[in-house]
Amino acid sequence: MARIVDGLAPVGRLDKASEGLLLLGGTNDFRVGGARVLSPTSHIAKTYHVQIAALADEPLLNALRAGVREGGDLLRVEHVRDYAAGERNAWLEIVLKEGKNRRSAMLEALGIEVLRSGARGDRWTGAGQPGKESPAS
Repeated sequence: MARIVDGLAPVGRLDKASEGLLLLGGTNDFRVGGARVLSPTSHIAKTYHVQIAALADEPLLNALRAGVREGGDLLRVEHVRDYAAGERNAWLEIVLKEGKNRRSAMLEALGIEVLRSGARGDRWTGAGQPGKESPAS
């Protein structure tokens, strides 16, 4: 695990196609507990907001709910909803209990381009503005 500031290390990661909450921990217990929460094997629900280069309609939402075959795996959402739309794109809220960038893989398997994707962290920290930091209490 890479050191960022003396005594602090990241819990989890953001890949270059994602944006969202990055937790930093100063104690080993915090880092181990955080890694357990973030692990795909934990089956803890995680909420993502995903901007797609299409308008979301019921057939798309139903396809995500039913599951999508990708690379031999059946990828499924716990919950999905269309929560914002523009003229040519939409934002989906996707709840998953598995990681591995499945939200992008599911949409791409359906021929939908993912424009932006990020985890919702403001439910834990009270933060929510990009680039802002917020100490956990």
